[in-house]
Amino acid sequence: GLISVVAKLFETAETMPAEAGAEAAVDEAVIEETTQLLEVIIGTDDRVRITPTTKVPWRRYCALRIEFPSGARYKGTAFLTGPRTAITAGHCVYLKNQGGWARRIEVIPGCNANQHPFGQAVATSFRSTEGWTKQQRPESDYGAIILPVGAFAGKNLGSFGFGVFSAAE
Repeated sequence: GLISVVAKLFETAETMPAEAGAEAAVDEAVIEETTQLLEVIIGTDDRVRITPTTKVPWRRYCALRIEFPSGARYKGTAFLTGPRTAITAGHCVYLKNQGGWARRIEVIPGCNANQHPFGQAVATSFRSTEGWTKQQRPESDYGAIILPVGAFAGKNLGSFGFGVFSAAE
């Protein structure tokens, strides 16, 4: 559990060089394990692992690995709405306190733990609303990731449809 992971982190820290200013690599697997343990589920965790994620509609959901200009790295999710567009939260593409627009986002459709059945694509083009980027209004917290031409080896993974409704509907 969490205690064994924290113990690993302390053990790693104790074996690092003590020289002033020395930088040492941190075991990514330990960080990943710690992050997974620290994720919070509000209420009952009734999630079920989906297999295989290569089938419709699961292949259209994407894991995100996000890097901001500040160097901060985050995880997120998105869903495909076209061959070159993934919809996500605005805070996945733009965070004012992390330098603004994301530097890069790795998009991984059908991700299932370490399995990336369709590979991944690195995107550097993003969109959001001014309500999010200029005013940080929660109701405007949505964005889009523009995928590079030929993403996922040009394989068409399909997409979710979307619609625009009048306020009366």
